[in-house]
Amino acid sequence: MKHPVLGWLAVGTLSIMLAACGTSQLPSTSQASSSTQAPSAVQAGSAAANQSLDQMAKYLAQAVTDPSLRQQIHDQVGKRFDGDTNVLYSTLAASSDVRSKLAAAYSQGLHVQSVAALSAIDKLSSSVTRLQVAVPARFEAWDAAQYTPLVGFAPVGIDDGQIKTITAYDAQGQAHTLDAQVAPPVPVIILSRNERTDDQGNVLQEFKEPGLAEQAVSAQGTYQVKLVAATLVEDKEPWILGDAEVMLIAKGSGLYYHGGVVDLNNSGDHLEINRLLGTTTGDMNFYWYEKDGDNVDFNVGVEGVSLGVKIDSSDDFLGAIRMGNGYFQGTTTNKRDLGSIIQWTN
Repeated sequence: MKHPVLGWLAVGTLSIMLAACGTSQLPSTSQASSSTQAPSAVQAGSAAANQSLDQMAKYLAQAVTDPSLRQQIHDQVGKRFDGDTNVLYSTLAASSDVRSKLAAAYSQGLHVQSVAALSAIDKLSSSVTRLQVAVPARFEAWDAAQYTPLVGFAPVGIDDGQIKTITAYDAQGQAHTLDAQVAPPVPVIILSRNERTDDQGNVLQEFKEPGLAEQAVSAQGTYQVKLVAATLVEDKEPWILGDAEVMLIAKGSGLYYHGGVVDLNNSGDHLEINRLLGTTTGDMNFYWYEKDGDNVDFNVGVEGVSLGVKIDSSDDFLGAIRMGNGYFQGTTTNKRDLGSIIQWTN
């Protein structure tokens, strides 16, 4: 039966060619092999992780022909444990038979014992930290009992803005090339690295709603600063990685805030927030970005003045502004268009 997604593929001809020659089309660290320089440890680690993701996607594409497994994945993803439509592989493996189904797919034609197959699957999954199983687009439309999605993966170690295509597999092991920036009209299962948890699987504090209490303001020239609302104009997150991780750094004299805005997920979203950020006696600096990276190596600032904060250089800048202390003296709401995001404060 022809897969429904094939009518959508903008690069369908290329997809058929890839399936025929057994190669996959995606920007990967394998390109570095043609360089005269030896790959760094980070590049080597990313290449190994991407190879594991590729193999896991093939095996899962075979495994999800089982309606029971599809339903288990659907139910776990639907819990949105970190606010997005995904589930950690470790959680799924502990609460379903996905591990044994993957091992069965792995052992097809190899005639290996089940113990060896399980060991091989465990080795693949452990090579990708924070491995998750996600349905980042059209999840609400997915009838798990009837529809078998393609299974693809989001490569790691690559700036997500540079990912133009990804590889996804069907149950027969054929590779299909999907547009990484334009969401498909049907659900696709994506294996990727979770962006909202630590390596132990705990949701990061910045993606939990803060419970800041109202603060009494008594000293002259000290004012409360509130984030009233925000509109995400451009999320700068490809569909394969799910919802955007929108972060705000707000800094002023006596005030420092660094946290996520959990329900501001996609381009066009508007959110009434009404979040007290703290109190300040000076001008306020606001810096917005979309979190992608894991490291802290890039100093950020507003209008040439450092905020004394480091983020990952692969994170995506959304906008920044400095606002004078006087804007926070009363109850007037101040709207500022920062380009990729619009904020309202008072």
